[in-house]
Amino acid sequence: MDALMAELDSAPQKGDLITGRVVSTSKDGVMVDIGAKSDGLIPTHELDADDDLQAGDEVEVILLKPGNEENLALLSKRRADYEKNWQQLLEHYQSGTVLEAMVKDSVKGGLVVDLGVEGFVPASHVMTKRRDLRGFVGQILKFKIIDIDRKRNKLILSNRQAVDEERQLKRQETWANLEEGKILPGVVRRITDFGAFVDLGGIDGLLHVTDIAWRRLRHPSEALKAGEKIDVLVLEIDQEREKISLGLKQLLPDPWKKAARNYRTGKVVKGTVTRIVPSCAFVQLEEGIEGVIPVSEVSDGRINSPDEVLHVGQEVEVKVLQVRARQRRMSLSLKDAAKEQEKREYRQFMSNQRPETVTLGDVFGELLREKEQGEKTDGAPTATEPVPDVAVVDVADVPPSDDRDTAVEETAPPDSADDETASDVSLPQADEDTASEDSSGEVDGEDDISASPS
Repeated sequence: MDALMAELDSAPQKGDLITGRVVSTSKDGVMVDIGAKSDGLIPTHELDADDDLQAGDEVEVILLKPGNEENLALLSKRRADYEKNWQQLLEHYQSGTVLEAMVKDSVKGGLVVDLGVEGFVPASHVMTKRRDLRGFVGQILKFKIIDIDRKRNKLILSNRQAVDEERQLKRQETWANLEEGKILPGVVRRITDFGAFVDLGGIDGLLHVTDIAWRRLRHPSEALKAGEKIDVLVLEIDQEREKISLGLKQLLPDPWKKAARNYRTGKVVKGTVTRIVPSCAFVQLEEGIEGVIPVSEVSDGRINSPDEVLHVGQEVEVKVLQVRARQRRMSLSLKDAAKEQEKREYRQFMSNQRPETVTLGDVFGELLREKEQGEKTDGAPTATEPVPDVAVVDVADVPPSDDRDTAVEETAPPDSADDETASDVSLPQADEDTASEDSSGEVDGEDDISASPS
């Protein structure tokens, strides 16, 4: 009797989860040896569509109905898998494991996910600001079990807790590896008026607007956009306040290192007006190089503000007055550049001009050259012979009218009596007569010339 009772106690009972081995397969189902007096059958409707069991495979099943010597035991693999899922979910709940699952549906108040059993995610536990959750259907998200009840088939999940917990783990890891001067990859999460917040892996660092680029930015959005992946330099760490200062421009070449060489004092360069204040105007010469035009260097005239002459966006030519590369400052002058331009234009104008005016020096210089040429042709004295003196004729001693020519001939030297020489000597007198008859009265310098023909 005791042996019979022990055998009955050891026999599988309805609802038990048991392990068996596949004996054979047929169109009716799968025959399984469960270690009882009779084998068991898994009907096809108790199998999942992706089940592919072969003879000899080990399989876990639920006993739906015990068998006897005449009838086979009725088994279910699908229900066994379902129970195993619940058991695993219970273990995950107890350990706090983060799970991944696909969103199956969007219903009122939340999402339905498939973890082998259906679970529900309240909308407040979805990591999003969107009210419409239909966009999550079909996506694989991370979840954490926050409530489970097998008897009531209740499974509640949270996506927010899973994301927060994962971020916290990354945060701890990032803080452990964080060092000043280290270059780290990050993602721009949020842009404000004063800078951008960059996610370094669970930790947000501040990239101030002045550390984004070497040029002046009116707003960080001119250089960055949310979601952009960038490399940043860790400038400063404050673990007590959990603040991190980042830099982006420090990873780029500093244009001021070449400013002293590229912009020497006195050089005229081109730039664009970027900003105007009552005391000065700012001009960008290149990316990251900006100079200042004091109001006194804008115009020669008196002005109260640079905006009386300049406007933002205007292209101008300026003269470099002073460069202080270490202080990143450069003084410029607009009025001096304008003067330089005027000088260049004047020099260009003068270089394009050809002399067209004939002076008295040009005329008498030509006459003297002709006289010397004539002397050489007619046997002029050589370099070894003394040159005869030329008599000086006083205008007051010249006889009037017809006697004038005779007086000239008498005073002339014998070697200069030819017609050509006589005409040369008498020319100043003819010019004097002509000048005296000229209504304009222009006789400047003629008396001096006729008094000393040599």
